[in-house]
Amino acid sequence: MGTVTGFIEGRFKNHTFVTGGFGTGKSRAVGTAALAAAASGSRVARLEQGPLGISSFDDFLAAVDVAVSVSDGQPAVDGNVQPPGDANERSPLVIVVEGLDQLVRQIRAADRPAFSELLVAPDGPLVVGTAILGVLPDEFAPSFEVLQTSPVGTVGEGVQIAVERALQHRVLAPSIGPELLRMSRQVELAFLGNQLFWALTGPHLAAGDQNPLVRAEGDLRALMKAHYSALLLRVAPSEQRVLLEIARGGAPRTVQEIAEAVEVRNQAAASAIARLHADGWVMNITAPAGADRRRSWYDIADPLLRVHLRPQGWGSVSDLIRSVVDSWETPVTVEVASPGVEDLAPGDAEAVRRGESGEPEVARAWFHEALLRRAEAEGLRGRSTLETYRALAVWMGNTGERQRAQRMMTAAIRDLDDLIGATSREAIESRMHAALNLVEQGEFPEARQHYAKALELAIRSNETDLTVQARLELARALGEEGYIQQAVQHIAAAVEDLQRAEANRAAQKELWAQLCRARRVQAYWLARGGDASQGAAILEELLDDPRMGEGERCRTELDRIGLVALVDRPRAVSEYQRVALEIEASGVDTKLSAAARSAAFDIAVEEWPGEPEMWPVHAMDRQNLEAAVVRLVEAEQLDLQGLAKVLAQVSGVQAQVLATKLVAVPRQLPRGQRAALARTFVPFLQRTSEQRLLSDLASALENEPVAVANLPEEWRHVVAGMRDLDVDSVT
Repeated sequence: MGTVTGFIEGRFKNHTFVTGGFGTGKSRAVGTAALAAAASGSRVARLEQGPLGISSFDDFLAAVDVAVSVSDGQPAVDGNVQPPGDANERSPLVIVVEGLDQLVRQIRAADRPAFSELLVAPDGPLVVGTAILGVLPDEFAPSFEVLQTSPVGTVGEGVQIAVERALQHRVLAPSIGPELLRMSRQVELAFLGNQLFWALTGPHLAAGDQNPLVRAEGDLRALMKAHYSALLLRVAPSEQRVLLEIARGGAPRTVQEIAEAVEVRNQAAASAIARLHADGWVMNITAPAGADRRRSWYDIADPLLRVHLRPQGWGSVSDLIRSVVDSWETPVTVEVASPGVEDLAPGDAEAVRRGESGEPEVARAWFHEALLRRAEAEGLRGRSTLETYRALAVWMGNTGERQRAQRMMTAAIRDLDDLIGATSREAIESRMHAALNLVEQGEFPEARQHYAKALELAIRSNETDLTVQARLELARALGEEGYIQQAVQHIAAAVEDLQRAEANRAAQKELWAQLCRARRVQAYWLARGGDASQGAAILEELLDDPRMGEGERCRTELDRIGLVALVDRPRAVSEYQRVALEIEASGVDTKLSAAARSAAFDIAVEEWPGEPEMWPVHAMDRQNLEAAVVRLVEAEQLDLQGLAKVLAQVSGVQAQVLATKLVAVPRQLPRGQRAALARTFVPFLQRTSEQRLLSDLASALENEPVAVANLPEEWRHVVAGMRDLDVDSVT
């Protein structure tokens, strides 16, 4: 803007060349300048071109002539192009060329000196251009002031761009900003600094699309594909191989490294790199810290070009670099929107849903915030405040803080008894949650007292579902403590309660579901008590009942196999895998299928602890397998040899994920274990470059200077942190 204003006012003339990667705002910058020039009465000639639509100098002159003629109200005469050097006689002329770097290359190839004359003419126009690749030929570069677009500084700034775009179309919920911040953790790192990515997110926000960042990423990848594919048509195959190697390597490379990777001589690699550098594809950078400064180092000039050249799911070094950093640095915190009082009721249900689907920290954080809001709005002893306090105590316990949850629940019970009565549903449920916390802490006698009191109050309240729940949970506590016969008696009483209620009430569907669950619990404890045949008979009877829905039938079938596992574990492994396939085919519930696969895996691990080749690794979905392997390694149930046998059965991408989770875990490990884990993974990674990088990490953990020097810059503080964390651990 300053350049254009200074030219229009006659103070100075600085031809300007705007550089930056794809989608970083170059067109928006020169477009704003063009609008400013037009608004001041200046003439504006604009020449737009894409990667393949490279204009000639005659096209350039024609665009200028049109601008001059239109602004004069005169059409061009006989199509003759007027020299632009005299265009400023009546008003200043600003020429905007998108893809100026490509145009001047065409001009140079056609030997058209008129453009150079135009640039130096005192009364000539101002030229403002953008780059498609990023550099001007040397003979033109001194005539231009180079400005560079800056990336989006933080994710918060990007969210602001997206929200501003979306607000042009609709009003957004106040929680959208924090939600986008949470979702951004799953987005390709290069996209988060790209203005176009966030601008593309705006319309998806306005449309209310789910996963707007994922949709914006898809849009951006499609635009990138069209842009870069067209540009790459002009690159020789030998040079494309060099580009691919640098992009997929994930780190700056030397000529020698590139030559070795693409299997050519150093001279051939140097010539290809020189051409790519001259055209703006790659850039010469300062040697990374600790690297050989006598060598020339090269990297991809445009971050999104690297993404385009590296297919999704490739599992390259750049993925490995980022995933290790993320695993090491990502804090275990939960971001939730701060609710207003009017948003609390629907938010409670959403928080519970998220908690039950595997994100208990989300529910805990929500109820913590909601408690403060309700206390401010309704006082400390308001009913809704107490309900929120009780909910927070529940989710405190579900995230592992059992003792604190117990203290909170005891306080909630006392106040609920005073405020709405001991026989209220809230007070009874609170007693059962308090008892559950005690069971999880192994305090069985005190837990039985709480359950017994809850059962007494539930019977007095005439709430059948609460009575049954109290009996079943009391039975569980008794069974876990070893009083299986008493547990079975309480379950039988719960079944009788349900059968009586089913005969007397209209809401039989809900009661039937409760009865099914009670009978399944009954079968389990009968089997645990030594009467597996009677437990199996109960389940078979349920499976034959025509009232049973498909989901309940699948759960009952899994329980039946659980009884099989008590007497024939290899057979149970096989049956779990069979049922998992049947559930997937029926489309009932993917969680049940995953539960069946996990059960098969867990039993196999217990049955054949030293034989990972016997484990149904291929039957496990990726996420559950990763969780199981991490758990087994951390519990020292899987040694390095066993880990190698598991890795031999998974893909290179999955091996990379497991390497990240085990090697970069931000907790103290015995000295040497982290390096040993890294070396175990090396042979199973997909690419040689990944293997070399992880091997360097292992050696760097042992303070080998060459390996430390070879580490990517992003890993240096990570490896230092790993060494510091493990230094005092037990060897």
